[in-house]
Amino acid sequence: MEERKINVHIMEFLLQFIISLVLYIECFIGITLNITIVIAKYIKWRTLKSFQTCDKILSCLAISRTLYLLNEIIFEVILEINPWWLDDIVVLSIIFSDIMFLYYTNLWFATVLCVFYCVKITSYNWKFLNFLKTKISTLVPWLLLTSLVISVIFSLPSGCYIYGLLPQNVDSELHDRDRNISKFVDNNGFDFHVLFWMFFTGSIPSFLIFCVANCLLIHSLVTHTRRVRSSGSGFQSPNLDSHLSAVKSMSFFLLLQTLFFLCMIVSTSFLLIDSQVLFFINSIVMCCSPVLHSLYIILSSSEMKKTVLSLFFGLMKCSFSEEQI
Repeated sequence: MEERKINVHIMEFLLQFIISLVLYIECFIGITLNITIVIAKYIKWRTLKSFQTCDKILSCLAISRTLYLLNEIIFEVILEINPWWLDDIVVLSIIFSDIMFLYYTNLWFATVLCVFYCVKITSYNWKFLNFLKTKISTLVPWLLLTSLVISVIFSLPSGCYIYGLLPQNVDSELHDRDRNISKFVDNNGFDFHVLFWMFFTGSIPSFLIFCVANCLLIHSLVTHTRRVRSSGSGFQSPNLDSHLSAVKSMSFFLLLQTLFFLCMIVSTSFLLIDSQVLFFINSIVMCCSPVLHSLYIILSSSEMKKTVLSLFFGLMKCSFSEEQI
């Protein structure tokens, strides 16, 4: 019987180790991709001495995703190696505020990007949309700044709520390396509903705006594509392929962002708090969204691909030169 329990513990440890390793590799890849995007935009800015509006949004989104993925690694390392750090209510409140802030910034920056595409590409003859078309370039910096302010405003209540909890005496059993997170949560009097509604209230506006802008953009592109095809000039239109590509791109973006939002709901509602393995799997799926979208941004841009290749060959050349020295 004891041997069977030992085998079960070994299997659980191996499974948790493999899942953790997958998460760390995924986050490392995502961080590398987003840093590459920032470097590519910086090189473009140094070359052209100007920063296009879309480049500003993509740079902010890439920086936000880098910080989010880096924060994910740090948080998971704390849970695995030093879970007793969470016994400090100040540290825990800071961690939660940081997590919420990065959640919100990722959602809002993605929303700003989608709104920018919608305003620039759609052909709806609406007065408000026509007004935005002329003002969007000057509005984007303010929209990005507003996104940061909103993210700070909505992330602070979760940290203040946790800071206001009265920590109970923590059992020595909870200081094990493989501590179950649910025991810690129960001992500190967490109210799952409060934290969930805090997150939901702060995230639903940006997600709804994102969905509306994305659907409007996709509808406009599909409608224009059908008109071109029905006119019989589909093969002569140079924009048809670009429109179809844009439809696929925005549909993919919508799918990934929806997946990210749903995983965040699962995470903040603590539905998987009793299973550390499922908690890690949810984190892996959640991180897939920013990683895959960043990869798509690089692969869909010839400029980005050239930057990646030049950086790769530059690193290879530096490594070879160091070896010769």
